[in-house]
Amino acid sequence: MGDELFREGGPHNIKRKRDGKYEMSVGIPKGLDDMTARRCPEASCLPGYFRIKGGMDTAEDEVTTFCPYCRCSRHPSYFHTKDQLKYATDIFEQEAIAAVDRMVRNTLGSGSPGSRKSGGGLFSLNISVEGPAPRPVARPIEEELRRDVKCPHCGLEHSVFGLAFWCPGCDADIFLAHVDQEFAVIRKMLAAVEKRRTELGARVAARDTENALEDTVSIFEAVMKIIAKRLADKQGKKADEIEVMMHELGNAFQNLERSAKEFQRRFQMHPFDLLNANEIAEARATFEKRHPITHNLGVIDRKYLERVRSGELEGCEVRITPQEVERTIEFCGKVLWKLYSEVFEIAPSSPEAWVPGDRPDRVPGLDVSRTAQNLAILFCERSETGTSHDPMMGFGDLQKELVVSKEDLEEAIDDLKDYGLIGFIAAGEHVFSQERLFWHLDPFVKKWQPKEDARKLAEILVNQGEEGTSLTTLEQRTGWPVRRLNPAATFLKEQDIVQVWDGNAHPYAYYGLAPTVKTTRYLKGRP
Repeated sequence: MGDELFREGGPHNIKRKRDGKYEMSVGIPKGLDDMTARRCPEASCLPGYFRIKGGMDTAEDEVTTFCPYCRCSRHPSYFHTKDQLKYATDIFEQEAIAAVDRMVRNTLGSGSPGSRKSGGGLFSLNISVEGPAPRPVARPIEEELRRDVKCPHCGLEHSVFGLAFWCPGCDADIFLAHVDQEFAVIRKMLAAVEKRRTELGARVAARDTENALEDTVSIFEAVMKIIAKRLADKQGKKADEIEVMMHELGNAFQNLERSAKEFQRRFQMHPFDLLNANEIAEARATFEKRHPITHNLGVIDRKYLERVRSGELEGCEVRITPQEVERTIEFCGKVLWKLYSEVFEIAPSSPEAWVPGDRPDRVPGLDVSRTAQNLAILFCERSETGTSHDPMMGFGDLQKELVVSKEDLEEAIDDLKDYGLIGFIAAGEHVFSQERLFWHLDPFVKKWQPKEDARKLAEILVNQGEEGTSLTTLEQRTGWPVRRLNPAATFLKEQDIVQVWDGNAHPYAYYGLAPTVKTTRYLKGRP
């Protein structure tokens, strides 16, 4: 048996080393999607299993693979699964059996392959070898993963269980890319609602929309929990302390008001800083619709009405539109993008929908807290007439609408009172708008210019003569809605530029306006 056991080369690139040992390379077959399974070498890493596009079969020492879950780093050859290891072992055994069979057959020498005859005449010995039947080697079994993602930094396509943090190829933090993929699935569901309505009926379409809302809230809750755990770990909390904290949090992140309170209490952070009051109020109302959908088959109950204080009737079905869910996804994206990038000091490649809009960081000329700005914007957006005491809201209702602490709201009210924008009735704890609020906020919120509008009204009054003009006539002459007309009228009155005809004129600020000498001086630019 002087021949070599294995033949060098071949499909597995067999090589004989100096110490007499053999080395062979076994390529791991890829899936139909051109992805290869990998498992983290750290036994404690869960789930540890992921798949990558194109494989990582390289012998270069400088190449490193990273676990997307625990960030463990090794040469790619360490990231094999048990099935892949068994596949490689079976291939080796198959090669070894074939090599031994070949060696024995060659040793027997003459005669038919695998046989040898000794002696002759009356006595002879016939030796034959019957080789083993070829045993097919089963391909390694790969688990199907539900989340595919492409790294926005290096372009590696891979698939994971759940929400992972790091790219296996470049080690970049791509957690938000995974979250975006989850929201993208919901958006696809929403895009198909109208088609489903046509094909399967209104109730199926409604259920699809309701499921989309439930999934959106679930993603928000899951990501907020992950951020809270990582933030607590970053702050040096022990594992058992973090476990207690998560138990205390419970389902707090299913509710926007509780989410804000918990982050403020535990981490001194406000998760909704980038958003205006109207966005927060709408998202809060949409979040609350999840309760009757999840727990009461979509039927409005007393608990829901107590939370939202809407005009809906108990016993009726709650209504949710695809557009509401879409706006809620955008809201969640902004919150999560802001929190994650701020907490972990990264600049992730965020989807366009997550980037804060084009609204300026601060209302021009209003040097107050973010809560005060949101309060002012809320009042400006909610007002139907643009006059004093429209709107007027209770302190508790405002706290829920803005999702802020009692102390923050009190400070905001004091700030806006100093500017003369709002008033406060201490006895009933009610907050109301002042006319000055709309002069300052309408250019920002409504894109109207009350002071320029006031000049146009003054010109109409002067041209009409000394008798004056009713606001109904001014509404017709300008084509403006009452909400735009009133702030211009109150500006003229408060600046003592015109005389007013008082009386019960709702929804108008006054019954009418009449020009004075000051009106003409105002138009000429004189004091």
